Amino acid sequence: HPQPCPRLILASPLYAATVAGLDEAPRAALQAMDSLGRRAPEAGLSVLEPLYRALPEPVRERALRMLASFDPASVAATTRFLASEQQPFADPRELRVLSLPALVLAGVDPQHPREVAQLYATELPNCSLRELADARAAISELLR
Repeated sequence: HPQPCPRLILASPLYAATVAGLDEAPRAALQAMDSLGRRAPEAGLSVLEPLYRALPEPVRERALRMLASFDPASVAATTRFLASEQQPFADPRELRVLSLPALVLAGVDPQHPREVAQLYATELPNCSLRELADARAAISELLR
């Protein structure tokens, strides 16, 4: 839908499609998130805090602030979907049809491997790959 979405920003992509598959670290992380996420509607979002507190410093505080804004039922549905490994595309080459300007910010932890970000940046035709630490500057450039 290029009209409502003139630019694309992907921060720390996780999914590498069935061609590349998920490595064991992202798969284990998704399963752990799902086991806790399913409890969120009854127990509250605090059940996910240990996972978020274990994130590397560059993203930990931002992730904890985001967690506080989540809806518990949506968390349960999202973690269930992510753990299922069902995704909107099976082959990263499908990204080649997206001609809009794109920015991919590489992940900084084993659950969001840099290799996945590189794969996205390679397949998106009008894309640049930057480090998550450079997000503000990279987003400003994309929006100019």
